[in-house]
Amino acid sequence: MSKNWKIVLVVIVLLIGLRVALPFAVKYYVNKTLSDLEGFTGSVDDVDLHLYRGAYIIHKLNIKQTGDSIPIPFIDIREIDLSVHWKALFNSSIVGEVILNEPIVNFAIAESPEGEGDKKVSQDGSEEDWTKVLDELIPLKINRFEIQGGTVAFKDFTRQPVVDIKLDSLHIRATNLSSVTDSKQELPATLTAKAISLGGGKLNINSRLNIVKVVPDFDIDLKFERVDLTALNNFIKAYTNTDVERGTFSLYAELVAKDGNMKGYVKPIIENLKIIDWDKEEGGFFQKIWESVVGFTAEVLENQPKDRFATRVPIKGNLNQADIKIWPTVWNVFKNAFIQAFKKNVDHSIDFFQDDK
Repeated sequence: MSKNWKIVLVVIVLLIGLRVALPFAVKYYVNKTLSDLEGFTGSVDDVDLHLYRGAYIIHKLNIKQTGDSIPIPFIDIREIDLSVHWKALFNSSIVGEVILNEPIVNFAIAESPEGEGDKKVSQDGSEEDWTKVLDELIPLKINRFEIQGGTVAFKDFTRQPVVDIKLDSLHIRATNLSSVTDSKQELPATLTAKAISLGGGKLNINSRLNIVKVVPDFDIDLKFERVDLTALNNFIKAYTNTDVERGTFSLYAELVAKDGNMKGYVKPIIENLKIIDWDKEEGGFFQKIWESVVGFTAEVLENQPKDRFATRVPIKGNLNQADIKIWPTVWNVFKNAFIQAFKKNVDHSIDFFQDDK
């Protein structure tokens, strides 16, 4: 065998060895990154490389909160696809794309471990800057982000029965986050989200964004409609000591932020609410009395022709200190009850492009 062929053979063997070793090296790097999280520990089962499309796929990522009694992981993702966003290359930009398949995020409350008194511990992820973690896992600016088949859950293990509410079938799609196209527009990116809640409620979010700015600008419309409140009775009873015989809940919101100033509103609506049925209700006499008082109060504050209880919570301030005004909220409860029923929709009264007043 000639010397040149030997060199070619050595190069081929080295390339094959590199290709075989790369997934293990990437897996080690990912696990090392996750092990350095503040207040959390994480790991992945496997990593696959797809060099032909500049991508790697993480299988079964699991992140748990450390040092407390939360019995469920904070994040559990079946698969993460991190790659070059090839469509953006047509705009002379090298940026990234992230797709999360079947992610589960668990917010939770539990009793403190033994020996720590009566304190409760919470799992909400606030200790860590998750954007920094994502930056370490993908070295490119993210231009497209998608979640497929996601779940967001809240569990309170300090209550009996355990409070367990969640959003299922979550699909989020965010595009042009790095302003690759339409970079001169004030809000060049878009984000849409859909999900189904416990009780059959349907969540829809449509928004326009500019996250390239240090303080992002956004214009968000949110609809969360027709939640059957009886499906939430464990949650309602845990925190109000009542339960619901019938009723539906909807929520509408508009939020706008421009140059750090935010304004908007949140409008919750409850319809056809019935708190107690004495013939069917379980529990003692005083429990029934309490539920009757709650039910009577809700009945008084309903808009009687519409059988609708609602308020409109104005929000105004900056992104670091939003101000939810209490007295306008109280006034809107009575305004809805005795003057007019709120419309079941977003008001379209908040617009990013309107002049600030």
